[in-house]
Amino acid sequence: MNQRQYAGRCRAERNHGPVGISRRGHRRRSGRLNPLRREAGRSPGAHGRRSGLTLLEVLVSTAIFLGALTAILQIMRIGHDSRLSAKLDAEAALRCETVMSEVVSGIRQPTAVSNQVFEGEENWVYSIEVGDGGGTSLLLITVSVSHVIGEQLPNSGFQLTRLMRDPQLFLDAAMSAAEAEAAE
Repeated sequence: MNQRQYAGRCRAERNHGPVGISRRGHRRRSGRLNPLRREAGRSPGAHGRRSGLTLLEVLVSTAIFLGALTAILQIMRIGHDSRLSAKLDAEAALRCETVMSEVVSGIRQPTAVSNQVFEGEENWVYSIEVGDGGGTSLLLITVSVSHVIGEQLPNSGFQLTRLMRDPQLFLDAAMSAAEAEAAE
């Protein structure tokens, strides 16, 4: 027996009496009391503390769980709202570019309109503003598109501004050339 085993045996004898015999006099098997020899009238859990959770522990764990669940649901709601907002912003940008392209290409006249509804889309409205571009033949075109639900404030919108040549100057020049040719 080495020194470590001897010290452990002495400590065990000090705490529990001779090794192999319990304080109650029952023979031990591999360090445990013999399960067949119990004292009469005592339940198996009466020796020490009962296992299980107290009501306070259950209430605290339930409160922590509900707090975490509330936080997770709030994060999910914020994520959903952000996804919807990004989708509406992207659609507003595409609709605004479409209206601006129609004005520049001549499909729509460069005249001011306000809160016109897109065909088949009652929640989407656009406005066109026409101003002086600072030059003799320039127009400043501003197109605004908004997504509005009912009478509320817009929840998404986009605006584009562009300079373009006044198409009326080309029409006037073509008319004068045709009249000059007809006069000759």
